[in-house]
Amino acid sequence: MQRQRLPGLVRILIFYLLSITLASIAFAMRDSVDQSYALLSVHNIIRHLIYDVLHVIPLPPFSGGYYSLPSFLVALLSVWIMVQFVEHRPFISVGFPLSWSTVYLSIFGLAVGGISIRFAQSLVVYFHNGIYLAPWQTWPHGFHYSLHVLTVTSLLSPIYEELIFRGYLLPTLMEDIGIAPAVMLISLLFGLGHYYQGGWIPVLDTGLLGVAMSLAYLKTRSLWLSIGMHLGWDVIGDVPYSVPLPHGLMLPNFYTLPGDLIIVSLLVIMFWVIPLRPTPQAKALWDRYIHPAPWPPWKRRAHQESKALLEEPEPRQPGPLPKDP
Repeated sequence: MQRQRLPGLVRILIFYLLSITLASIAFAMRDSVDQSYALLSVHNIIRHLIYDVLHVIPLPPFSGGYYSLPSFLVALLSVWIMVQFVEHRPFISVGFPLSWSTVYLSIFGLAVGGISIRFAQSLVVYFHNGIYLAPWQTWPHGFHYSLHVLTVTSLLSPIYEELIFRGYLLPTLMEDIGIAPAVMLISLLFGLGHYYQGGWIPVLDTGLLGVAMSLAYLKTRSLWLSIGMHLGWDVIGDVPYSVPLPHGLMLPNFYTLPGDLIIVSLLVIMFWVIPLRPTPQAKALWDRYIHPAPWPPWKRRAHQESKALLEEPEPRQPGPLPKDP
């Protein structure tokens, strides 16, 4: 018998508080180790813990760069604790079914992400300079630079961001408000998590990209395709920064809304048209553990009314009338 789970918004609140606590401890330990030879001394941990709690409470408790590895471990542990001890379901149900299609979806997503970011950057050059450069013309001279960007940040951030936003928050919120509004809200939160990269333009750009990756997740019922896309977008997108281009141009910041809007629209159309289907394992996990609320709201009301009628006990058939004495 399946256990009754807490409402989605309650679970999201618990997850947020749990991840803040774990992130504060992890960041404090990282700072303590790096800034003191007295490794993990109580004084350093408490000092950094107080700072990190105040630092991460207003924001999602995950960040890249210096804290990439702690953020990855915190995200992994937070989701694992939630699904194991709060929701009582296996960890692979968040979107990690294992099969040969895992390799295919990851490679396909990596190719889609890398190619799309190249075309997006070409459009940005066009919108900024009026000159169209083919995607291969934005590639830097020499391959050593591309190896330089394959850092812990570029490899781990796509994994834990997809695990958090598409793997846990999106299906949890879908249970309360339905698929379409959950995708819009989670994509907005995903965009707000990138505000530090330059203001509201990165928020809109990454929010639009979040819609495409959410559609990839919904069609495959797994995270492998969206992780591959995210990885290609981040790693390949970071390659050409500060690299001289033909015609003496420098590639501008690729967070320009028109170019990314075109690319993301093409991605959404592509994922809508391509017959991507979940594997039997992914479909079985989804059907058992993920239960999106119907959308639009009137369908939800009709669903609840029909469910209530089905659960209502049948009326007793009247017995024979008693005979008069």
